[in-house]
Amino acid sequence: MGIHRCHGVVALPLLVVFVLGNMALLLAWGLAHVPRLDYGGAFRPDYLVRLSVAVLMLVCILMARWLWEIRSPFVAPGGSIGTQLVGCAAWIEAALAFIGIVALAKFRWKLISEA
Repeated sequence: MGIHRCHGVVALPLLVVFVLGNMALLLAWGLAHVPRLDYGGAFRPDYLVRLSVAVLMLVCILMARWLWEIRSPFVAPGGSIGTQLVGCAAWIEAALAFIGIVALAKFRWKLISEA
């Protein structure tokens, strides 16, 4: 009789990583709406927050695949609607983080090329 991986202490790190990723995404969104300090053209805080969102969401996706034995990222056979929503939200948040990183890099490149 093996351990059922979807319950208890084993699923707790998945929840913690998912919540931390959501909080980091909210922080990134908040940083986008705050007047900027002059960092001399450096966007390190923005890059770090968005990169942490991307890493946390990818860890969440990998943990969910291991816990719920998901083979396809789009369809979880026999999975509940909750597992599909968590996976979908993690993929969307990871994509938003990567899009934010690319947009910041493009904006910074534009600032450098104009100077």
